[in-house]
Amino acid sequence: MRLAAMAFAMLCTMSFVPALHAQAAASESAMSPSSQSVDADETASAPPVGDTMAQFERSNYRMDVQEAMLAARFLTGRWPKKSVEKLIAQKRRFSDDASEFLSVHARTLLNVGALRYELEVPALYAEWNEAMGFIDRAESARLYRPPDDLRQTLIFWRVKRDDQAAIDGAPWVSGPTRVGLDAHLAEVAVPAGVRYLDAASCTALHRKRAEIRRAARAAFNQEPVVDAPKDEVPGMACLRAADGSWRAGIAVVSRGHMELDNGFPGRADVLLGQVRSRSNPASQMNYKVDGAYAEAAVRWLIPPSIEAEQAIVRWALTDGKRKEPTGIDYAFLKFGASQQVLITGIDLHAADVVTELDDLPAGYAKERFTAEAVVDRLRQTLAPLERSLEFQPGYRYEDANAQTPRSPNTLDFLVSGEPSPLERAFDRIAAEQERKSNFFSYLWDHPRHLATIVLLCVVVLSALLRRKRMPS
Repeated sequence: MRLAAMAFAMLCTMSFVPALHAQAAASESAMSPSSQSVDADETASAPPVGDTMAQFERSNYRMDVQEAMLAARFLTGRWPKKSVEKLIAQKRRFSDDASEFLSVHARTLLNVGALRYELEVPALYAEWNEAMGFIDRAESARLYRPPDDLRQTLIFWRVKRDDQAAIDGAPWVSGPTRVGLDAHLAEVAVPAGVRYLDAASCTALHRKRAEIRRAARAAFNQEPVVDAPKDEVPGMACLRAADGSWRAGIAVVSRGHMELDNGFPGRADVLLGQVRSRSNPASQMNYKVDGAYAEAAVRWLIPPSIEAEQAIVRWALTDGKRKEPTGIDYAFLKFGASQQVLITGIDLHAADVVTELDDLPAGYAKERFTAEAVVDRLRQTLAPLERSLEFQPGYRYEDANAQTPRSPNTLDFLVSGEPSPLERAFDRIAAEQERKSNFFSYLWDHPRHLATIVLLCVVVLSALLRRKRMPS
């Protein structure tokens, strides 16, 4: 009876995916008339090739999310997991049929976007997470041997599990509370819904997570990752949402005094162009991730702005990586006389991908997933913390004087970062061309050429003098 039930469930699962595409297409055709009229207008206007590709990607995203939602309704709670639980509890080796059923179920959940659309369809992700938990327990007890493709997926799942365990095991302080960040700074308010981890513990957590990733690389038979964790920043404490939806870092840095009077008048577009170029992997001479970045996908969510009275600068933008969900960079700086408090969003996501607000499926909670909405919620959450940032007397922005060290960097540098290697190379070429336009400056910069010309002049002059001294 149990095997019959499992076979029936497996048959339903295997036949589900083709039928799901038809259901998703039918659901798309039933979208609102306003959506259909927009599509007709876009078709009539014959958009450029780039716009056509963007429309195709948005339409494909709509279909994928719609499919994932239908899958959640069909699959959630409908497979006989009690049979699998019973086999594991009794430590009975899985039969071929039971092994095939578990494998097919996990693959089906992956194929319909359970992992890809974790934010949009959390019920489907929870179903996949539970299935992988069964595979982990069965494989660890040597009751079931996953196929090679699922073995790699299992390694990835274990990395996520161990990574989350490392995060949960860190000595976080939950808000609302106040913590000391720096001797020159008043105590900082940690708001409700936010957890704080001091700088030393934050560094230890980064290293532990890096070790987990290093072990995973070894399991995949890849080259080990470098010893220094990518996201470890010395002296930076950790901030994390209690629900795990975002994480950020906060630190006091000494960069010297920076003038805030000039601001960013009319420079938002110029800065965006610099950010797009300098974030491009091609500009960093990194061609391994070619195709994973789109400059056009980088946009301001909060253009760079200055609150002069409070000595505050903030901005936010999308990171331009072609992935789901979209990454967001959020930055907030509170300026003191020669120090700055930096809050930077390291891992903040929004599920709008390459889609706009109206491209999410009908009847969906659209406003929750736009990048702008995510940043707005983050600002509201961090508002008490940001308001509490106040330097001690003598160290405030207005306390700077002629003896205060000056920063060599500009405000533009804080936003757009250092020039990329490719940008530096082009600057050198342009400077070289400019120097060549001035012959004497060029010779002065190239002593070798200058010495050659001087030597030729000496040879010619000597020959002329010898010729003049010869008897006629």
